[in-house]
Amino acid sequence: MTSKLERNYGRWKTPHITWDSVAAFCAEDTWDDGVHTVELDGGPSLDLIISGQPFERPSVAVPVFFSGAVQNREAKAGPFFSGENVSLTGGFPYISVSDPSLELHETLGLAWYTGSEGQRLHEQLLTVLRALSGTAGRELLLVGGSGGGYSALFYGQKLGDLASVFVWNAQTDILEYNEKFVRHYLETAFPERTRTAVQSEDWKPQVRQELADAGVPLSLLPDLAAGLRPKRTVFIQNATDWHVPVHTAPFIEAGSYKHQGRGLYHHGLNHAVWITHFGADHAALPPECVTSLVKDLLDPARTARDVVSSFKESGLVPGQQPGFEPRDLRHLKGDLETQLSLDLDMEHDGGPLARVNLGDVPLGYGGLRFGFFTQEADGTATNAKWYAADTECVFPVDGPQPGLTVQVRVRDGFNNELFSLEAAAAHELVPSRFFIYGSCVTRDAFALDHGFELVNYIARSPFGSAFAQAPKDVDVELHSIESPFQRRMVKADVSKQLDGLLRDSDFDYLLVDLIDERIRMMPYKDTVIAYSTELQKTGATATSEQLLRVGSEDYYERWKAGLERLLAACPASKIIVNRVFWATVTDDGTELPNQPDIAHHNAVLNRLYADLAAHPEIRFIDYPERLLVADSKHRWGPAPYHFVDGVSIHLLDELAKISD
Repeated sequence: MTSKLERNYGRWKTPHITWDSVAAFCAEDTWDDGVHTVELDGGPSLDLIISGQPFERPSVAVPVFFSGAVQNREAKAGPFFSGENVSLTGGFPYISVSDPSLELHETLGLAWYTGSEGQRLHEQLLTVLRALSGTAGRELLLVGGSGGGYSALFYGQKLGDLASVFVWNAQTDILEYNEKFVRHYLETAFPERTRTAVQSEDWKPQVRQELADAGVPLSLLPDLAAGLRPKRTVFIQNATDWHVPVHTAPFIEAGSYKHQGRGLYHHGLNHAVWITHFGADHAALPPECVTSLVKDLLDPARTARDVVSSFKESGLVPGQQPGFEPRDLRHLKGDLETQLSLDLDMEHDGGPLARVNLGDVPLGYGGLRFGFFTQEADGTATNAKWYAADTECVFPVDGPQPGLTVQVRVRDGFNNELFSLEAAAAHELVPSRFFIYGSCVTRDAFALDHGFELVNYIARSPFGSAFAQAPKDVDVELHSIESPFQRRMVKADVSKQLDGLLRDSDFDYLLVDLIDERIRMMPYKDTVIAYSTELQKTGATATSEQLLRVGSEDYYERWKAGLERLLAACPASKIIVNRVFWATVTDDGTELPNQPDIAHHNAVLNRLYADLAAHPEIRFIDYPERLLVADSKHRWGPAPYHFVDGVSIHLLDELAKISD
């Protein structure tokens, strides 16, 4: 399983001191300069180097360095110590800790000081760090970049006021690092616990839970969100690093850091994050910057805010670009949406060209990025160009063709999806096809001028009846109903035809309203049917006690069963709900009669609409309050669901926007 390499202590040209346990090491009053090897329980021993007699300087913090990834690991022998050159340049002593788990295999170059199977490194290393702080009589300054930054932050949170932390480009959640390195680390350090989990498609939450059960947290964000912090935090992040949205942004959010402008975030005086430009991608913070910041933080009286402010003004980071640091722009979503637009040039040489017009927004503001997609008529999206600051995309010649839409998804520098822009390639206009399941409230709109196709219309049938079990035989006297439409509606309800019609019909949208939920249901053979005025023309009768009360628990159970069958027959993405409520007054201000009955039915509608809204893909059409009034001159007479013409006009306008 592992390949234990021989460590090379001679190259450090300093005494090598061994300790047979953590307890033995921590029992000392002080420690001499040299490489100290401490035997640990359950795994490889711990190496740390002490240089420059750090315990002899009582007025300053003690710097402790954690190493990041070791490059070309297979060609190198441990221990691996960071901080020597920085300390020599800065003229200060240091302690550096080598990660014991790197000894598990000759190719393992990063293990985040998390230990291994059977070895609870966190507990043992924390004991050592507390002993170092106690002997020094002052705080430790934990320092690290990238993977070493994760370790410095993690142990700093555990140590609290015993430590301050300085990191750059730090990871904050191990499982969100490069998958290749993470899998190698898991398979090497925790083979028994993670062997099965890493093979699954949904491996991250399984691995996280497995190692949490073993006392090995893989993210420092939960502790941070719970309020665990070191005494001081200085976190410097390169603006073009992929770590910004994946590691730094979640750290800022979990720690409740407040944006102060120009990439600077504070949590009080002693915790600061600065996102700035000091290289390309995951470039390390230059050594002179590390030296300067460590020297400033060695003074326990300096606040993190003061240290970062001085660093900003030092000129050591000349690449600052105020306003272009990646940041959270969700609070500016509305403003940005009004500025940005999308053009599609079908005549562009080499293929169609999509171009985002920024308006007055500067290119790169807040780390804005754009992902280009082609979207089929069925909603399927195919990525054509991944997220970048570039505002143009030339599609292949077989790209956007008639019937396709180009979509640009806009994200901010913290990877928050803000909104989408769309432009349709020119194509022949085909009217959208609607199937209406509802009442005259919806159907009457289609009597006005519109550009839609009405595929079918089913009314007079509440959900609990429409989707109930079909009776074995039907003996309703339909011929007694003179109106062909009314006869067809009663037949559809009694025979439970709606489910089959939805499955067999070709339509783009199912337009639903719930006004006919007012119709009570009656028992019929081994099922229920709608006790509509049309049904009563057939001679069917029922007593008040036999009828199912709208809003009763039995009613709601049948409603829920009906909704479930509707969603099985029609995708939620095709459903549009015409969300209307019973009116209380007419357009001339007259109060309608039976106000308690109106209030009861509106309360029922509220509950039904909430059930529909639980399915995010279902769309709703809502109305200004001024429109939902009864028409005092309606052709069928004033009623709580006989609305003014403005309701129909508003409905058609909204449908045009959806189906455009």
